[in-house]
Amino acid sequence: MGQASSSNKNLVNFTVKLTPGQLQYLESLAEALEVSTEASALREVLEQFRRWFHLPAYQREALQKDLADRKVNILRYVQELLARHHEELAKAPARAKRSPAPTTRSWRPGAVETMEVLNIRLAPSVLAYTDRLKPQLGAATTADVIREIVSQLQGWFDLPAYQAERLHQEMVARRLNIIEYVQETLAKRYEALRDDVREHER
Repeated sequence: MGQASSSNKNLVNFTVKLTPGQLQYLESLAEALEVSTEASALREVLEQFRRWFHLPAYQREALQKDLADRKVNILRYVQELLARHHEELAKAPARAKRSPAPTTRSWRPGAVETMEVLNIRLAPSVLAYTDRLKPQLGAATTADVIREIVSQLQGWFDLPAYQAERLHQEMVARRLNIIEYVQETLAKRYEALRDDVREHER
C-alpha cells in the first residue's frame, strides 16, 4: 500500500492510549502495510474501515444495506463473514501449520492495564466516523472506539482460536495482510448478494 490514505493536509492531532501488545501489533502491521510508524498503520486501519476497505461505491452501498438489514455494527459484520468463510475452508483439507494467529484480545472496556500514549494525526472525516461508531460499539469516547477496532483486528474479531488460526494460515499462505484479507472477504459477500439478486430475478 505504501502510503496512508489520508492527505497530510488538515489533519487533526489526536492522542490515544494503547496497550503494549496493541502497539506491538501496529508495529508489525506497519511493516505489512509498508508504512513507517505505528501511527501511520493505525491511520490506515481507520481509513480502511471508514471507506469499506476501498471497495467500489456500488459494492459499499450493497454491503451497507446488508449490514443495516442485519442490525449489527461493522465489527460484528466482519466477524460473521469471516466465520462463514471459515466454514468454507473447513470443508477443504487443512494447510500445513504456520505461525499461530493472535487470538486473545489485549484490551477490553474497563480493563485496568498499563497503557502507552500514541500521538496520531487524523483526518476530520476519520474522527467523525469513529464518533458515529460510539453508540454502535457501546463506547464512551473516540479513543475507546479506536482501541476496540485495533483489538478486534488483532484478535481476529473475537473468533474462536481454531477458526482464527485457520484463517490466519490461509492469509499467510496467500501472502495477504489482514487489510487485504478483510477486503477480499467483503468483496466476496458483495458477489454473493449480487448473485442472490440475479437468482431472484430469473
